[in-house]
Parts: sequence; C-alpha cells; structure tokens
Amino acid sequence: MADIKGILGNLEWQLEWLAAEPSTRFDFQCATAELGIRAHHPDPAAVVFDFLTRSLERDNEETFVYLLGGFLDRFDEKRIADPRLRGVLVTLNELLAAGEPSRTRITLPDDPEGYWPESYVDLSHVGDSRDTTSPYRSRKLFHGADLAKMSGMTSRYQNEQVRTLFSTIFDDLITRGSYRDISFASDALAKLERLGQEMGNFAAVIDYIADALSLAIRTNSPIAITPILLVGGPGVGKSRFVRRLSETLGVPHEQLNLDNLQLGSTIAGAEPIWSTSQPGIVFRALVNNAHLSPIIALDELDKAMPRHNYGDPLAPLHTLLEPESARSFADGCFPLPIDASHLIWIATANDVDRLAAPLRSRFLIFNISNPTSEERLGITHSIASRLGDEYWGLEFDSEVLPLVSEYPPRVQRQLLTAALARAARYGESTVGVEHLREVVERGNRINEQSRRGLGFASAGRQSV
Repeated sequence: MADIKGILGNLEWQLEWLAAEPSTRFDFQCATAELGIRAHHPDPAAVVFDFLTRSLERDNEETFVYLLGGFLDRFDEKRIADPRLRGVLVTLNELLAAGEPSRTRITLPDDPEGYWPESYVDLSHVGDSRDTTSPYRSRKLFHGADLAKMSGMTSRYQNEQVRTLFSTIFDDLITRGSYRDISFASDALAKLERLGQEMGNFAAVIDYIADALSLAIRTNSPIAITPILLVGGPGVGKSRFVRRLSETLGVPHEQLNLDNLQLGSTIAGAEPIWSTSQPGIVFRALVNNAHLSPIIALDELDKAMPRHNYGDPLAPLHTLLEPESARSFADGCFPLPIDASHLIWIATANDVDRLAAPLRSRFLIFNISNPTSEERLGITHSIASRLGDEYWGLEFDSEVLPLVSEYPPRVQRQLLTAALARAARYGESTVGVEHLREVVERGNRINEQSRRGLGFASAGRQSV
C-alpha cells in the first residue's frame, strides 16, 4: 500500500509554506477558477484542501482523477517554474498514483478562524495515527511558514560563495521536506539487551536507554533522553559504545572531538559573513539525515576550554541541552527554527570536575568502570565476529582471542585485522597464534625507538 500518510504529510508542510507567501494567492485562485473550485479564504492551502475534499467527496475515483489531472495540467502550465509550487504538484501527483484515493482521509490543520472545509473522507483503512505498527512514523522538524521567511535572505549577502551556500541549503530543505523519522530498528530492544551482554560495564546506560526507547515505541512518540555523560579513563570503551549504540538503534551518528575546539559555531553555526561559513553540527545532523534523533557524540568534553579570543566554545550547549529551548533552535548560519529537542546527546569525559557546574547539571552522569576479564573477552568475541562478517571465509582459532582480550578495543581490532591479513597472505582460512605473533613482532620493531613494545610478554602476559 502506498504511504498515503507520508504523501499528505509532505503536502501539509508545503501548504504551510505557500500560505505564508501572499504573492501566490491570486495566481493560485485564478489557476483553479476554471475548475469551479472556490476556497473559503484566499489562501493556497485552503484552495488545495477545498479541491481535494470536494472531488474526493464524490466517491467517484474517475471524477477525482479527471479533476486532479486537470488541476495539475492547468497549474503545471502556469507556475511549474516556481519551486514552492513544484513541491505541491509533485505531492499531488504522488497522491494521484497512490491508489484508492477516494478512501483517503485528509487531516486538516488547526483552523482557529474557520477557513477550512468541514468535510473529509474516511481514512480508516490506513490505521490510527498512534498505532505503533504504522509504517509511517515521523514528526515535523520545521514549519513551512518559517522556511518561507528564509526565501528572501539570500540577497542580504554580497559574497557570492555565501549566497551559493544559502541557496544550496534552501534547495536541500525543499527536497528533503519537513518531516523526520521517529522510528527505530524493529529489533532495537533485543539488540540493546545483547549490547548489554557484550559491554557489561555500560549496563546501567543501556538500561536507561532501553526504558526511554520502550516509552517511545509504546506511545508512538519521539524518544526523549536526558543528555548522557560517560565518565571513565581511557580504554573503557566509551567511543566504541557510542558507535555500537548507533548501529543498535539504527540512527545516524555524528561525532565532534572537543580536545581542540575553539569556536561555538562548530556546534551551532555562525552568521554567514565569510566564504568559509558553514552550519553547525546540530543543523547538519538534523537536516542532512532522515531521523529526528541522531546521536551527537561530544568526545572529551572536559578538554574543551574557553579561549581568550574566542569565548566559551561550549556555550551553545546551555541552550541545546534544554528541551524547551531546543525545540526552536536556530543555527547561526541558516537561522531556520528547527526542533532539536529529540537529539540523543552522548558526551565523554575523563574528569567530570573540570566541567562548569551549569553545564554538568544538564547531563545524566554515568561512571564507567574498566571491563572485567570476562567482559573484555566478550568484547573481543564481538570484534572477531564482526571482522568475520566483514572478511567472509576467514575465522580465528580459539586460542587467539584470549591473547588479545587484555587490550583496549581499538588495539584489539588492529591486531585481529592484521592477523587476518597475514593469514590471507599465506592462503590460510584460519587465523592462528603464529599469525598473531608475527604481526605483534612487526609492531614491536616499528615501535622499538619509542620503547613501547606491543608484545604480550611486555605487559606480563603469556608471550606469543
């Protein structure tokens, strides 16, 4: 079945946009007059909804197709070059091709002044909009009327590169539309449970996220997670956990390394007065991706310090980490109000005491301990399994994994990948201890000058 809810959702935000542009209203009415369509108000949205409800009320699909086809032909001829109208025409064509249009109910926007037609057509076959099994689960990122206000801003800037950037962002927003997905991987809860077994030292974090995910799924709502701060020393797996969580939930993942962050514009953008201006990571994560809740990872939050000439680079977080103010976040480069209140923020730090108290208070803090021997071996098995999927036809001897399990996950992956390559070079399908020994010895030779041997014996473990 066609995604009629998605089509109507697209139409809804585009009509908001058109309704905010008074210059379109006269032409819109003229274009529909020949079809005998009259709106209750000189508003493009009212015209289209009146047309749809009147033609659909006839309960005659042939009549609907005839009228809609005539409407599209007439309007296409008159205003197809206008990108505002082009989006509406495309959406109406999709509605026409969706199948069974005479059974499609149109949910009208709020109508405080009584502009909209009172009638509608039944949509009972599509299912309740709060049904968690519905294939279409999304929420609006921005309003069409707000985008309409941005259309005249390009002319403000003299720099040609800035004007090009502004126009590119504007066109991209039109193409991608206003709605973003709020659903997650179908087996995300089961995957979270497995992730908890794989990374036991993150069990409390995973338990909290599982609760939030269950509530979102049960109520068909966007996920609401208090910003998370993972505190722990190097090697506990903080960065790896963020990557694995992104894969588990099936949402995009953006990472910002803060150890050398100087400008708050990296997070929230800056006015495009320079040719190098760009939107910040928040705007890019929400506009360029299809999900309302991508993960934004702030790595080494405690190392981002105020700079004498640049101010506090973390200042934008005071607004962005508060749901109320984040609902109408405006990037400095492209100040379209967007809903950034459902982002999944995960920051990492080694020393929480270095964070200012107002910023620290916005996070739910989890202290992450070093994994136990059993947990480290579980991580090793997970890395080996993923490498086996990536490099099909090769496997690890059971004696190899315990030998690398004492190392941080990043080093484990490096060692196991190098051992896979060595086995492949010899034309063998099983990675044995001898392959691991050879790559370790090579690593020791490379690091000999710095006296940082990579061999197992150097850390008091069994030599390979």
